[in-house]
Amino acid sequence: MRGWILATFLLLACGSSSPGGTGPGRGTDGGSGSSSGGASNPPPDAFVLATLGPASHGTCPPAATTTSTVFALGTATGGHPDTVQNGASAGGGVASVKCTVHPNGAGFDVTLSAEVSGPLGGSLNIGPDTVPMSGGQGVGVSVAGGAGAVGYSQTPCTLTYVYNGNPVPASPPIAAGRIWGHASCINASSTIPTGPTGFCDLEADFVFEQCEQ
Repeated sequence: MRGWILATFLLLACGSSSPGGTGPGRGTDGGSGSSSGGASNPPPDAFVLATLGPASHGTCPPAATTTSTVFALGTATGGHPDTVQNGASAGGGVASVKCTVHPNGAGFDVTLSAEVSGPLGGSLNIGPDTVPMSGGQGVGVSVAGGAGAVGYSQTPCTLTYVYNGNPVPASPPIAAGRIWGHASCINASSTIPTGPTGFCDLEADFVFEQCEQ
């Protein structure tokens, strides 16, 4: 009887300490993280500074004489701007960053989206479009601000690889999974059904990183 109890105790002890079991933070192969054993990719992040001003050939009621910020995410700096990750707090709301920069021949398939929720929220959406390494390509752009109170868009706008009026200080400015550039929309019109008529000059510096490839 005593031998049977001892054998049962040893069997239970071995079973409870066996390596490679599944559980929180452990994959099916016994390693930490994903089932492949590698660390997960960081979330996408973005910087956006979109402004609206008077067009040279038309009337822009919201900004008849001055240029104003419509949507901003992150902080402009002298070098690489400070970006905000998907899911992080921003401007009293939460940032949602989704992007794809996929190599396609001599160019890239690009779809970019940055949004912030809340009463001061806004958004910038670019694409989907295919753009060359050299820039200068037309892309569809839409921007919103003031929690949707202001909205403008244009297709096509002109994509160039500049930041704060100067060439992007990164080479190359676009690669698989990232892009740093500027969209210029000199004929942007209101997307709000009851919005003002006329055209505005929509300009946007942006950086998207850790995008899907």
